[in-house]
Amino acid sequence: MSNEVIVLEKQAAPVISEASRIVITDADTLAQATTILSKVNQFLDRVQEEREKVTKPLNEALKAERARWKPLEETYTAASQSLRDKMTVYATEADRIAKIEEDRIAKRVAVGKGNLSPTTAAKKIAAIEKVDKTTTTDAGSITFVDTPCFEVTDIVALANFGGKYVTPNETLIRAEQKAGTALPGVRYWIEKRPRNNR
Repeated sequence: MSNEVIVLEKQAAPVISEASRIVITDADTLAQATTILSKVNQFLDRVQEEREKVTKPLNEALKAERARWKPLEETYTAASQSLRDKMTVYATEADRIAKIEEDRIAKRVAVGKGNLSPTTAAKKIAAIEKVDKTTTTDAGSITFVDTPCFEVTDIVALANFGGKYVTPNETLIRAEQKAGTALPGVRYWIEKRPRNNR
């Protein structure tokens, strides 16, 4: 505790003690309380003045430092988001194409000429190029996380469902999605979004 704090604490102690003991029962005690209140507030003003002597320059320095670094932060944040968006688009689209190819191969599993045996189909599915869940380099790694997404495509259909969605409520829609409930007028999909470890 600093010396200024200790001094103010000692000076204010009798007044604080009076404030806790006083009982207001008439005009005289009300006048006494008024005097005590004024003294307490004077101490409060002094505390705030002393605090401001330290915090005002600190806040000004903090503001200046934030302003100095802000352009770099904004540039790096924009670059980071751009890379994340590109990775998401690439991985999500590659996953979609791989699933289409898997389905195409799976539909050809049957007995007879021109069809595939289960073993051959499994080999072909295993050979489909897919995006690795994790990519690691010397600088760091990314791991793709399946992220549920949605967009409202028909507000009327959604509003007519159960009365909870007169206006689209993202929190409620997300909760329904998490619970596995598909709402009318809402399109759902999964995006593969990267998490970066460095």
